[in-house]
Amino acid sequence: GAPAMEEEREQPQAKISPSRPSGIALLRARESVAGGRSRWTPKRLTDFHRGSLDMVRRLECHAKHEWHDGCVNTVCWTDDGRHIISGSDDTHICIGEWSSTAKSKPFRYDSGHRLNVFQARPLPFSNNKNIVTCGADGEVRVAHLPEGGGRDGLCTRHLGQHGGRAHKLATIPSDADTFLSCGEDGVVLSVDTRDTRATSPVLRVREVRRPPEGEGGLPSTA
Repeated sequence: GAPAMEEEREQPQAKISPSRPSGIALLRARESVAGGRSRWTPKRLTDFHRGSLDMVRRLECHAKHEWHDGCVNTVCWTDDGRHIISGSDDTHICIGEWSSTAKSKPFRYDSGHRLNVFQARPLPFSNNKNIVTCGADGEVRVAHLPEGGGRDGLCTRHLGQHGGRAHKLATIPSDADTFLSCGEDGVVLSVDTRDTRATSPVLRVREVRRPPEGEGGLPSTA
């Protein structure tokens, strides 16, 4: 006769419990920081929240704003946490209130980039009036916004140039004038908003060639 088929048994699935902190632990940590009863620093608390699966699952859409005419590539908070700064394929920068109850329109200006804006950041100690940007045209730029909130006196300047698209900026918390940029050309620029001269690279990443087989490279399969 035909051989009997072995009965398939359903294997119990192991429950994966994330090793990330729970919501209760996060709340206790936050309370201890606020009360000065802990050695937790704001950065450590931020990292603690960022790594919490429980916290991510509780996220909800609070507000939706339609400020741009193209893809939005960058969003960040202002230093005071009251506004957000966004940049887009439409080459414009918007600064506006994040709340869903916001009634005022965002402050919108032309970044001066010829192609997509990839990142926008406020410089420290500038009261969110000096905004640095980089984009697909490889340019690194700064915008000086007038104190009164109007457009009179608003200007943008070209500070640095990458040999390819420039994707990221890094501000320095203790420095109001200097920041870093990097691009697809493998170059990191140190940019000073006070300097009118050409910006020189501080780091150039070169392509690392793989050694030949048998000389530290991958073993041959032949």
